[in-house]
Amino acid sequence: MNIKKIENADNHIAPLITDKNKPIKEEIDLFDLYSDVLNNKPQEGLKKEYNLTDYKKIENITYSNKTNCKYNLYLPPDSKAEGLVLYLHGGWFMMGSKDDENEQKYWEYYASKGYAIATIDYPLISENNKNNYSLDKICNEISIGIESINKEAQKQGYNLDNMIVEGFSAGGTLAMIYGAYNSEKSPIPVKCIVNLSGPTNMDPQSFNESMINDGVHSKEEMIAKLATNITGKKITSSSVKNGEYKELTDKLSPTNLFNKINIPVISAYADSNDVYTTNEQLKNYIIKSKINNNNVNFIYKNSNHDLLGSDLNELIDKSILISKN
Repeated sequence: MNIKKIENADNHIAPLITDKNKPIKEEIDLFDLYSDVLNNKPQEGLKKEYNLTDYKKIENITYSNKTNCKYNLYLPPDSKAEGLVLYLHGGWFMMGSKDDENEQKYWEYYASKGYAIATIDYPLISENNKNNYSLDKICNEISIGIESINKEAQKQGYNLDNMIVEGFSAGGTLAMIYGAYNSEKSPIPVKCIVNLSGPTNMDPQSFNESMINDGVHSKEEMIAKLATNITGKKITSSSVKNGEYKELTDKLSPTNLFNKINIPVISAYADSNDVYTTNEQLKNYIIKSKINNNNVNFIYKNSNHDLLGSDLNELIDKSILISKN
């Protein structure tokens, strides 16, 4: 790989890692300027030690009396773990499962490095949010889950003294919110946040048109419904029209959380618009991430929201190295 630095008008230099067999574009837009990794190719990773099949698996441990609060715990051989990786599944906060085999690809590489893995279910928001959950309240339940995971690991003879919080899609957003509001009092010290395709802006007005236009309700009604689900507060159409609801959604938007997160954040996104995050929103997110030089953004070309076809091993190796510092 060649590392090429391109300087913008503000004299901000951003490293671009490019495939040496492909010419770099003559015109680099703002999205490219503020990306840390482009045309990502896997590099030689840390030495592989274990397979997931070597691990002890403890399933369906209940950590709260709230609905849908269970986790699976994978423990490496020899009663020794490099740390814990807490994985938060996707599903737009309303669905999804810790047992989703399609999401195993996001976390199983950590097992090869000797990390304990916990995949956790968290309270889901109902269609009309009758349970009055908000994303920050979900993170409070996740904190209870981490305390239970720590106790179970100790019971099994493991000392978990550091943690990487990783999430995909909705789970990536929750990982960011956890990093902002819960990490300093976490039962296990958080060393790194890994956000895989998490929606960056939780203001429904910024969502893809297909999400706020169902052909039945007005746009204001759809935005109000989505904002109610996100914040756990009753949002009305009038609140949408006058913009009052934005104060609540802004507090839960990853783009606005970097100044509240005191640990490194590693993010991964595709280079094209998807349902949850447009290129314009992603540009803003990347720019805001520069508040901390330890934050890293992996932008995968020719990929999609699921990061299909993207080799995440380099990203995971990076998160491990960061968490060891």
